Amino acid sequence: MDDDLNELTTKELLVRFKGILSFSCDDRQSKQRLIARILQDGPLEQVDFLRRSGRDKREAKGEQREAAVASHKRKRADYMSARRTVCRVELLDERLDIEGVQDGARGGGGFLQVPDEETVKTCYRAFYEATSNSAIAHDVCGVCARELPASHLTVIPLDSLPNADRLLPKQVHLAHHLVDGKLFEPAGILGEVSAISIRTCKSCVTDLNRKENKPPKFSLANNLWIGTVPWQLQVLTFPEQLLIALLYPRIYVFKLFPKKVGGTRDASTLQRGMRGTVSTYELSIDGVADMVQGNLLPRPAAVLASVISVTFIGLGQLPKRWLQSTFRVRRQSVFEALQWLKKNNLKYYGNIQISPERIAALPEDDVPDEVLGVVRQSEDEGVVDQESDGYVPTEEESPADSDNVSAEHQNHDDGNPGPDVIPLQILGAIDTDTSSLTASELMMWGLVNMWKEGKEGGYSV
Repeated sequence: MDDDLNELTTKELLVRFKGILSFSCDDRQSKQRLIARILQDGPLEQVDFLRRSGRDKREAKGEQREAAVASHKRKRADYMSARRTVCRVELLDERLDIEGVQDGARGGGGFLQVPDEETVKTCYRAFYEATSNSAIAHDVCGVCARELPASHLTVIPLDSLPNADRLLPKQVHLAHHLVDGKLFEPAGILGEVSAISIRTCKSCVTDLNRKENKPPKFSLANNLWIGTVPWQLQVLTFPEQLLIALLYPRIYVFKLFPKKVGGTRDASTLQRGMRGTVSTYELSIDGVADMVQGNLLPRPAAVLASVISVTFIGLGQLPKRWLQSTFRVRRQSVFEALQWLKKNNLKYYGNIQISPERIAALPEDDVPDEVLGVVRQSEDEGVVDQESDGYVPTEEESPADSDNVSAEHQNHDDGNPGPDVIPLQILGAIDTDTSSLTASELMMWGLVNMWKEGKEGGYSV
C-alpha cells in the first residue's frame, strides 16, 4: 500500500475524487480497497497531488512531535530550577532561624521591636529633608540659562570658573549681560561686583573642563542667546500679532463657551483652554502672495476675516466684552510694535513702511468689526462634550443648567461688567503644501466644517 496516501483519511481521499471516480460501498468501508482503486483508475495528476499532501501531513506530524518533546524538556528544566530555588530558600530560612535563636539567647534580638523615639525622629527628619521646598527647589544655571534642580547646580566663583574665556560671545549684542566680557544669564549670577559667583550645572562644568576649546554645548555663548521678548511684543493680542505678521501659514478657528459651575454659568469662573483637532489643507502660494504683497504695514483689518473664525457655543446672546481681552485691537500698541521691529529686526522688517492711514483705520481699543462679522453661534452644547470626551474631564452639571443659561446672559448684559477672560477651543488649519487653495476657499472650508444648520459639519482632512 502507498505510504503517502495512507497518511490521508478516507474522507480526504473521497473529497478529492468526488465527481472524478465512483466508489462502491465496499470501497468506502475499507481504506486499503479505496487506495487500491485510486491507484488503479485515478488520474495520475490527482494521485501525485494526494501523495504530496500525505508527505506534507507526515512532516507536520513529525514537527509537532519534536515540539512536544522540546516543550516537555523545557517544563522539566523549569521545574528543576524552581525546586533548586525552593531548596535554597528553605536552607536560608533554617539558617536565619538558628541565628535568631542565638541572638535571642544573647539578648540581641530586634525583630518586630517598636523603634525608640530617637529613631522615629530620625526617620521623620530624613523624610522632611527629602520632600521639603529646599529639596525640590529649582535654580537657573548662569552659563546655559536652564532651570534645573538646585542639587544639580554648583556655585563657583567667577575667578575659579575653568576655561571661562570660552564664554566670550563671538558677536556682542547690546542686550547681552556681560561680566568681564563673558556672557551669563543674570538669574544665575550671585554676589556683588567684587565677589561674583556663578551657578553652574554639571553639564556646563564638564564641557568647560574638556580639552576642546569650545563653549559648553548648551551655553548662551554657543549662539543660543535669544534675549527676552520686548514689552512692545509681549502686550500684543492675537489679532494685533496677525496685523503685523509678514506671512499667514494657517487660519485659526476659535470655539468659545462659558463654563458651568453649580448649575449656573458664572462668568467670573471662565477659564481658557485649547483642545480639539488639527485639519490640514492645501494653500495657494499665489493667494498668499496677493495677501501680503507690498511693504505697507500693518495689514488691513479685513485680513482678520480671512484668518480668524469664531463660534460661540451656548444659549443667549454673546456679550461683546467677553471678546475684549482676546480679540481687541489697539492702534497704539500696533504702531509701537512695528516701530520696534523696524528698528531691531532689520532682516525682515527693515524695509517696511508704516502706513499712518492703516494705523488710523484700526480701532483705538476695541474688537474690530471684521472679527465681530465672523462670529457665529451654536446652541448645540453637546458638541463641546463630544469633542472633549476622553481628553479633558469636565465637572458635574446639574439638569437645571439649560434653564439658567439665557437669564444668566441677560444679567451680564444688564450692567455687570464681568471678567475679560473667555475659554477657548481652537482648531488649527495648518498650511502644508501651499499649492492650490485660495484664502477665500480656505475660509469657506473652515466655516462649512464648523457651521451646518446649527450643527458641526464633517471635517475635510
